[in-house]
Amino acid sequence: EWQPSEEVELPVLAAESGNEEVILEVKDLKKYYEVPGSSLRDVIGLGEPRYVKAVENASFNVVKGKTLGVVGESGCGKSTLIKTIIGLEDSTSGDATFMGFDITGDISTRDETLIQELQMVFQNPDSTMNPSYTVGQQIGRPMERFGTVPKREIRGEVI
Repeated sequence: EWQPSEEVELPVLAAESGNEEVILEVKDLKKYYEVPGSSLRDVIGLGEPRYVKAVENASFNVVKGKTLGVVGESGCGKSTLIKTIIGLEDSTSGDATFMGFDITGDISTRDETLIQELQMVFQNPDSTMNPSYTVGQQIGRPMERFGTVPKREIRGEVI
């Protein structure tokens, strides 16, 4: 289990002037995974639980119209951070708000409009896009699902 020798602080993107709107605020976000033990004590439930700290105290703001890049070595928690923010993973602790809405709870309780606004582009399209569908079908699916474009206009919108 790798742990940094000192706590690493992510930069906070502060608004440059009072009129810039923070659209995503993440504060002290943590995501831990329990690692099953292999000793007899662990198997019968007497061992101490061990955890992988995939995300530890991530804090940052994203200002409307600005871009934040999350960069790091393979396995350092970038994808887990984003999956936790968008609701594909539950956070261990911490807070996150998107456009003023709390997004740290169960994704099934989120407003559908909020889910439409907060999406992720996965890093490996070969493993995340269904090869049985065309690219156009995959781009059009959210438009159909969320009703943002009338069904008869989806093809034109995709093209």
